[in-house]
Amino acid sequence: MRSESDYSITDPPVQFDGETISVFDPKHDRNYIAKLADCRWFVGGETWVTVPCRHNSFYTGTGETLLIVFPDSIQTPEFYSGKGGRTVHPAGPAIAAVGFTPETRLLWEQAIARLNVVRDEHLESLPSPMSQTFLNSWAILALAASVFLGLCLSSGTHHLLTQWNVPIDIATGISFSLFMPGVFYILCFLSSIPFFWRTRQVVHQVERGIFTQLKAVFGFVVVHIFIIGAIWSTIDEANNWTARSAIAATVFCVVMAIILIVVSWRFLAEPNKEDDAMSAL
Repeated sequence: MRSESDYSITDPPVQFDGETISVFDPKHDRNYIAKLADCRWFVGGETWVTVPCRHNSFYTGTGETLLIVFPDSIQTPEFYSGKGGRTVHPAGPAIAAVGFTPETRLLWEQAIARLNVVRDEHLESLPSPMSQTFLNSWAILALAASVFLGLCLSSGTHHLLTQWNVPIDIATGISFSLFMPGVFYILCFLSSIPFFWRTRQVVHQVERGIFTQLKAVFGFVVVHIFIIGAIWSTIDEANNWTARSAIAATVFCVVMAIILIVVSWRFLAEPNKEDDAMSAL
């Protein structure tokens, strides 16, 4: 009979002794160990990997990587950007990639077949998560696009309002509010597009719930208090910025803020459990 060592596979950073799979994650300073027979497997993009975290490349998640999902009892811890910093990603499933060469890929496929490891067809049917570097790059592009679109919207609106014989100071107030905080609104929308594109974030989920909603509302309120304060502190009739300009800008800021808060409140709400269960089918 063949011993377990005959089935061992060395596939850094993953080790397999014929029965147990283990992988060390230096970022979390933790070793993940499980019986391969208790795991699941599927084929998907490299950005599914969470142990060790490989989300550092400009990668949208396509590919044909062989992935091992540890048992549900083995989770990655919540990871922060630094001491007291924001959460980079919450706790989630431990998923490792294996079979980096044709030879080791074949050995892993044989081990999976020998131990009758369950194939996770549900995860395999889902789009892979996007890498953090991709999301950061998207945010930079969204910022540049927001400033450009804000300038176009503001100047175009000012020109249109003056053509309609709207008093120039009121037109100035309205067009200014479309630029600031208009740029902020456009940025929020553009930055959210990837999360609409990938509606189900299984590994690194979008934070939801009442606490997240309240944090977002508080942030929006603080931003608008500063903007409205700046609007009223810079009244200069010589530059067509009068009290009527400030009133018009304030009204538009408040209306847009209410719309943004309503939309974000709904977007950050906890998903309905029944709808979530149906989407998992």
